[in-house]
Amino acid sequence: MHFPEWITDEYFGQLTAESKIPVRNRRTNVTRHLWVKNQDRNEALDLAAYAHATLWLLQKKIAPRTYRDLEAVHAQVVAGRGG
Repeated sequence: MHFPEWITDEYFGQLTAESKIPVRNRRTNVTRHLWVKNQDRNEALDLAAYAHATLWLLQKKIAPRTYRDLEAVHAQVVAGRGG
């Protein structure tokens, strides 16, 4: 991910607001992972996850032929033929 210089520390705090930690059950020796909140606000993390899921859907499910070659789509838009 690329971020502009004007992004604040609050945004990065929200982006890293949760951590996945391993927890091992001593009796069964089975390890499972829990999400632990590092701070209360995590809107930036949620929006980043939604944007990633949307991009995946666009590329894989909705229009695979349109979004496979993004340079060709960009050239069509610049030439005025739509995308």
